[in-house]
Amino acid sequence: MKKIILDDVELLNYCELTKEQSLEVLQMRNHYDVRKWMFNDNEILEEEHMGFIKSLAKCSTKLYFLVIQGKQQVGVINFTNISESDSSAELGIYANLNATIKGKGSILLNSAIEYSKKYMHLDNLNLEVFPDNKRAINLYEKFGFSQLGFSKHQNNDVVKMTLKCR
Repeated sequence: MKKIILDDVELLNYCELTKEQSLEVLQMRNHYDVRKWMFNDNEILEEEHMGFIKSLAKCSTKLYFLVIQGKQQVGVINFTNISESDSSAELGIYANLNATIKGKGSILLNSAIEYSKKYMHLDNLNLEVFPDNKRAINLYEKFGFSQLGFSKHQNNDVVKMTLKCR
């Protein structure tokens, strides 16, 4: 399994996860306090999750990673809508709420930003977040993301944010 090491954090591509790791990711994602902030807040079934992971192997516009620090699974970072033409991607993160490590959000964001600069060479990292997710907005702003305004996503209001990577 090819590992990407950034400082003291390890990134494991979803396509290279063991079945056990894939199921642990599914459990993280289906935690109520994680999925309530997702555009699709339904519980994902195992068959659907495994099919999604399989589809990633053939997709050039999406990258998903399980983030590990020490022996703990910190959470997930993902890049979607990856565009070489405008050197940008959409960022998504979620933490493993069962991990005892402190600063999970900061670890995930730092890993995503470092990976996007070092391996993807992006100019812009974009994201959308629900306006009432103040904790996430504050974290993104702490890492240099700026608010671009509001838009609609699947009939939900979202705050659009961006980070200039270069």
